[in-house]
Amino acid sequence: MKKEYPPSNHDIYETDAAYGLWKKYREAAPYPDGRGGRTWKPFHKLDPEKLQYIVGEKESVIIRDSKTKEIVCMVVWNASGNTGQVLNWANEVIRTNVDVRKSVRVSPSPECCFGIQVIAV
Repeated sequence: MKKEYPPSNHDIYETDAAYGLWKKYREAAPYPDGRGGRTWKPFHKLDPEKLQYIVGEKESVIIRDSKTKEIVCMVVWNASGNTGQVLNWANEVIRTNVDVRKSVRVSPSPECCFGIQVIAV
């Protein structure tokens, strides 16, 4: 069995400059989950030579698990055609699902990351 790459449960960075910024942030900020027993994930510097596939700039792909054939990742290039229709649709799907789930609330802040903030209570 091949070893997964990049490893799960790690925060991935590509450059030493990015590592420096995140390391400095972590040293200055407490871990955001106050439930206890949790901590920052370890860092892992990405080695592009170990990646199995790199999606091209204008490429759409569906990546499937080699054993189960289940979709594990999908990249759709220019899906919205810069019209915002896909983003608006995604926002609506999330808002609708937030209404039916417990332990989540809509963020009062301007739309960021689809305008939804999932909070474990």
